[in-house]
Amino acid sequence: GEVGRLLAFAQSLAECGGLPLIPIAMGPLGGPTRLLGGRYGVPFTFGSIADGAESAPGQIPAARMADVFRAREVGPGTKVYALVGGDVTGALSPVLHNAAFAALRIDAVQVPVNADSVDAFVAALPGLNLAGFSVTQPYKTAIARVLHDLDALATDSGSVNTVTVRDGRLCGTTTDGAGLLAALRSRIDIAGKHAVVLGAGGAARVAAWILTRRGASVTVLARHPGQAQDVGRLFGCDSGTLAALGQLEWDILINATPVGSLALAEQTLVPAETLRPEALVMDMVYAPRETRLLREARARGCVVVPGAEMPVGKFFLSGNPG
Repeated sequence: GEVGRLLAFAQSLAECGGLPLIPIAMGPLGGPTRLLGGRYGVPFTFGSIADGAESAPGQIPAARMADVFRAREVGPGTKVYALVGGDVTGALSPVLHNAAFAALRIDAVQVPVNADSVDAFVAALPGLNLAGFSVTQPYKTAIARVLHDLDALATDSGSVNTVTVRDGRLCGTTTDGAGLLAALRSRIDIAGKHAVVLGAGGAARVAAWILTRRGASVTVLARHPGQAQDVGRLFGCDSGTLAALGQLEWDILINATPVGSLALAEQTLVPAETLRPEALVMDMVYAPRETRLLREARARGCVVVPGAEMPVGKFFLSGNPG
């Protein structure tokens, strides 16, 4: 909420022709304030010399501000999109989106927005003045309750990863199902296969939804059995705890949890001895490209599918970013 109020104040000063305010909110939640000063006519902002050389909490290396986020090119007419999640500071999506915006000469930028909660993000929305936003862990299911419209894909799967703003209304959809299907179908015929989905969040819901719709029998496993049962009831799947994995036979295994990404990069939920040779293993984590799960699956003779093969940026870049 404080970030939104700060940006709204900077906007009000710009609109009344007053001296420009350089908006800076400290810490990891304040990243957008350091990248969007061009919206308000500020003459400069602050960055660090390099990673690890910050002189204040939340500073971003100046080279990244210029090269990845094109902060020098942001102006009053720039369309701003966000990637919203619990910790998206090092996420790949803004890198890909901003490179595409630059290549297509679109006056738009995507910025990472770390949010403490869905409600805190919604409180900041008026000040952020977004044209749309992508949603990642842990808010893919929780975000639905604050949206005005959900399309059939989001309604059926119970998950949202893409929101556009149309006449002030927040409209949600998910592209995860199409991305998952595109990554799988060149390697395996899903119909009739036995699949295990790890997790019970938004990505797991989409995976269970698309696999059952394509004729697979699906078991959802999660740390908390109640959460797995909730997903199972939605899509007519079996469910259980992660400990049950070793007792199951499966042709397809999909990790739909964040385990294996960022600070969890050397972790896996799947003991190597439970991996089934010649079966297909997909990790929906897209950075790093080869997680520990995929590395161990490859060594066991599995067919591996990195999450990076799921098409990203499709929704905003295939249509009019405005």
